[in-house]
Amino acid sequence: MNDWWAMWDTVVKKYGEDPNAYFEIFNEPHMYTKEELRNLYASWLTRYPNVPRDHIILDGSGMAQNVPDIASDSRFDGCLFAVHEYTFWNMGITTEDGWRNSIKGKVGNYSDRTICTEWGGAMSPGDKAGVHYETMDYNQQPTNYFMAYIRGIPEQLREWKMGSFYWPGLRDGDWYSMTKRSGEGANIKLEIVNQSGVDRMQYSWTDTVEVPSVPQEPFGSFNGELEIAGEPTSIPGTIRLLEPLHFNSQNEIQEYSVYHLNGALLGNYNAVDMNSLKREMHRSNLKSGIYFVRSKTGQINQLIELK
Repeated sequence: MNDWWAMWDTVVKKYGEDPNAYFEIFNEPHMYTKEELRNLYASWLTRYPNVPRDHIILDGSGMAQNVPDIASDSRFDGCLFAVHEYTFWNMGITTEDGWRNSIKGKVGNYSDRTICTEWGGAMSPGDKAGVHYETMDYNQQPTNYFMAYIRGIPEQLREWKMGSFYWPGLRDGDWYSMTKRSGEGANIKLEIVNQSGVDRMQYSWTDTVEVPSVPQEPFGSFNGELEIAGEPTSIPGTIRLLEPLHFNSQNEIQEYSVYHLNGALLGNYNAVDMNSLKREMHRSNLKSGIYFVRSKTGQINQLIELK
């Protein structure tokens, strides 16, 4: 960590008083537990007390997938938070509402202090999980999870009036790249790969959209017990269509954590399919309702309904 701190000493010394500089402390800090990450962020704030808090961006835990883990800690009052959302974390979501609900679960009650610092999808032809995809028109109704994602995420960002960054704008050989380049040296030119993707990105920009801010209320951790007293408010927005839970194999037992929408962990269950998971939830006397489900591997993060 000595090199990491030395890097930040250099950066803060040069840019700490620059009003146009924002500091995202750690990108996708998945190698840290929630408590380790919280303490690391707190140490950063202590070390650099003169950096304005509203210019400090703290990634949610994991792959920047869990904002409430960090935002619920009062030590970070006044800071901004970062969330990331990609299709490869849950290819089982095939509707726009499903993707809107997915990012709602990652942001929780902190949308007015959160930036989506990474989101992006297929712009060029390519292959994923053994399936080939031609260039897709994202101005049409979705027929697969890529289209649902590229339509649903901008819709939610626009509703929240949330700032965001598409990843990547330019990256050679990456089918997610929004542009491609040709030429060399002073003659390099950029060309848009998929205009419909640009259209959806621009739709997410909300400079002229009037959206009231979301009140900041206590919100529990998705990784454990509630940590702040008080009545949590519900996740902003309306939960609509629910997605069927995707299982990697009908014969493979997987471990799933089930959470209340206020963030409280309700239990860990082993299941081979949707029906067996719901049976286990019924056996533990969970009431009918909507729950957030996360697999132990982190590949599944979605909502299901227990009836």
